[in-house]
Amino acid sequence: MSSKNKNNLHEDYKHHKLPADDLSSAETKLHRLGQRVPLQLKMVLFTLIIGLMVWSVLDYAQSSNLRDILRGQLNERLSRIALENRLGFDSYIHSFQNSLDLLMVQPNLGNYINKISPVINNVTDIKHHDQPPEWFPDRSALRSLIMPTYALLFNSENTLKEVYSGQDKTAPPKLLESDSLLIARSLNQGYMTVISGSPYIITSRAYVNAAGRQEAAVMFVSPLDEQFLRSALGSDREHLIAFISNEKSPRIIVSSNNIRLPKGSRISYLKKHYLLTDKNLFSHGASDFQAKLVSFVSLEEVNSMTASFIGKARQERAVLGFALILTFTLLIYWITRHLQIINARIANFSREVLGREPLKLPKGDQLHILKERFNSLTEEIIASREIIKKQAEEKADLIADNSFDAIITADKKGVVQQWNAGAEDLFGWSQEEAVGNIAADTIIPPQHQYTILQHTLDSQNQDKVETTAYHRDGHEFPVELSLTKTGTSDDHSLIAIVRDITQRKKSEQDLMLFQNLINQSNDAMMIVDPQTGKYLYVNNEACKSLGYSRDELLNMYMKDIEVVLTDDFSWFRHAERIQKMNNMIIESHHKRKDETVFPVEISVKFIGQGASSYLVAIIRDITERKSYDRQIQSALSENKTLLREIHHRVKNNLQIISSFFNLQKGHIHDSNALSMINECQNRIKAIALVHEKLYRTEQFTNIDLKEYIADMIKSLAELYEIKQNNISIHMDMESIMINVNVAIPCGLIINELVSNALQHAFPNSSRGRIVVKIHSVNNEILLHISDNGRDISSSPNIEEGQPLGLLIVETLVNQLNGKITVDKNNGTFYNIRFGRGYENE
Repeated sequence: MSSKNKNNLHEDYKHHKLPADDLSSAETKLHRLGQRVPLQLKMVLFTLIIGLMVWSVLDYAQSSNLRDILRGQLNERLSRIALENRLGFDSYIHSFQNSLDLLMVQPNLGNYINKISPVINNVTDIKHHDQPPEWFPDRSALRSLIMPTYALLFNSENTLKEVYSGQDKTAPPKLLESDSLLIARSLNQGYMTVISGSPYIITSRAYVNAAGRQEAAVMFVSPLDEQFLRSALGSDREHLIAFISNEKSPRIIVSSNNIRLPKGSRISYLKKHYLLTDKNLFSHGASDFQAKLVSFVSLEEVNSMTASFIGKARQERAVLGFALILTFTLLIYWITRHLQIINARIANFSREVLGREPLKLPKGDQLHILKERFNSLTEEIIASREIIKKQAEEKADLIADNSFDAIITADKKGVVQQWNAGAEDLFGWSQEEAVGNIAADTIIPPQHQYTILQHTLDSQNQDKVETTAYHRDGHEFPVELSLTKTGTSDDHSLIAIVRDITQRKKSEQDLMLFQNLINQSNDAMMIVDPQTGKYLYVNNEACKSLGYSRDELLNMYMKDIEVVLTDDFSWFRHAERIQKMNNMIIESHHKRKDETVFPVEISVKFIGQGASSYLVAIIRDITERKSYDRQIQSALSENKTLLREIHHRVKNNLQIISSFFNLQKGHIHDSNALSMINECQNRIKAIALVHEKLYRTEQFTNIDLKEYIADMIKSLAELYEIKQNNISIHMDMESIMINVNVAIPCGLIINELVSNALQHAFPNSSRGRIVVKIHSVNNEILLHISDNGRDISSSPNIEEGQPLGLLIVETLVNQLNGKITVDKNNGTFYNIRFGRGYENE
């Protein structure tokens, strides 16, 4: 806008009068004061008042609801805990009975009864034990028992002969008077009874010889006291547990905390202080009394928990309410801040664009200020419109004179009124020559004149037509003609914009040739917009393979046929990745129009052309190739399954052989023979462990030697109880993959040498150290086994000549084509070297 026009607008503004205030003369002072108060302050006060009211109502309603929900959840949880306690108590009682069953099958008991059975009936005194008696199992089996408080041994006539009292407790006299009736009631089952005023759990078993005659009986007895409950149900439980009598006015028989729940307390009294749930006991056999198992939770704790939970919920609501108020306040600040910015921009617009000083208004409500500024701006714009319109007409004339397109104006008869420089360049006629003549006779070929003019007269809007035009020199060339009719039907003008499209037509012909070549391809080809994934072009093969027409595909996106795309897939990031790689080959699945899905291989290339870019995709149906791949994979899977089954069956067969040895050991009493059978079992386990490792891995021919040897030595250590014998085993092994044909003899060698050292190198439980090292050097395996004990060949348990184990070692080393050296200075050192034995070597 020129400075002269701005000055004129400024003069108009000086004499401008603001419209009358919308408020009537009866406007109250309160309303005027409201306009002066900032919008932020009014909205913040309103938000605080509404927020506090809503928070108060919600706090009252939710606190009451939370109390009911929490109490219900506590009752439900206590019911589950009571059920868990009952099941845990049942499980402990069954384990208590099973412990006696385990004792009855231990050899210690049978050997002891056989030893004393001739004299046990003649002994009149009861023998008392404060330590586990001789007829208890050894320590390893003893750890698996639930030890009773009292264990009683009876003779064949059910007369008590021996008593074991554990936990530093003395057996009650009435228990020592046990007779056949008590044994009969507890035989092969649990029996609950009262002894000396306290509840007890009793179970007994008869010991029968091979002829089916009872030679003795054993009874386990434990009081149902606080300690028993803690052992049965766990001592770390936060809640209290008790037995109560099953009567009209139940009392506590025994509890897990006798201080808080003393014996004899009435349940009616405890309900005032505790939340409780009871469950009937399962049947454990016979019982002289009925009882229930009850779980207690202090009401004081419940109330404290409820108050704490409600307090936390109230705090959370307070924090949430504060956050919402703060958020709304910030939102109000953001809105009013933008209102201030809008007011400032309107003022700047008036000052810089319209050339007027903005209306000065007092500070206050931003909406009121915005309204006043908008009214002022409206009048300023109306005053400026005429000047802007005049300037626009001048600019339009300037644009027409400098346009590269031909712009022609004609009256309703087609006589040229305006002929710009672009028309002079396009048609070769000067403005002086063209103005006053009929344009159709000058530039439009006769065969197109009637059609174009008639179409233009019938059209109400601008329309584009492709046709041909004449140049002054006589040649004909293609043009794009845009005709617009202005004015009324009786008095109108025509505005024509003509553009030479010779080069575009040539490009279209080249493109058509390119499309024909692409349509001859046997693979589907598509051009995709990298910004949206929309199809821009598809060839005939793409239409044929997908079952869509070309028009249908050109209105679709890649996600419409791609099956593997997820909801969170980003096409933009995918296109960026292709652009960085320039080209990419991927496999996917496409969906045809008939909903069938087939696998495809897509080769995508990024092509940039000026400011435009495209993705060119060549798509090939790989259904047949995938079918061949599945057949191959199926065959491979069958082979793997077969190999896995073979290793599994070999391992099972070896375990069966080892089980046969276990059965045979029960009939052998010669220690040397038992030792030989144990050694055979160790060799079988070493072989079976190889097949176990192969069965549990994807490789069916090679195993990790380090893992295999570590597991085998761990098994030997457990067998010979090296911790009790003060023997330590040090392993320094490298992870080496070896063939199964090498793993088995290597494992047998280590089994023989370590077993011999554990059995013979450290007599009389002397302290010792065994070292096993395995390393790979130059495609060979170096095996070192040593101990600091005495020479095995000097052991008095080994017969003259070389021991069988060492003969086996030499045979296995020869089988591996290896070498062995032995050094017996300051202990025994075996160094063995052999090849790795890969299957592909």
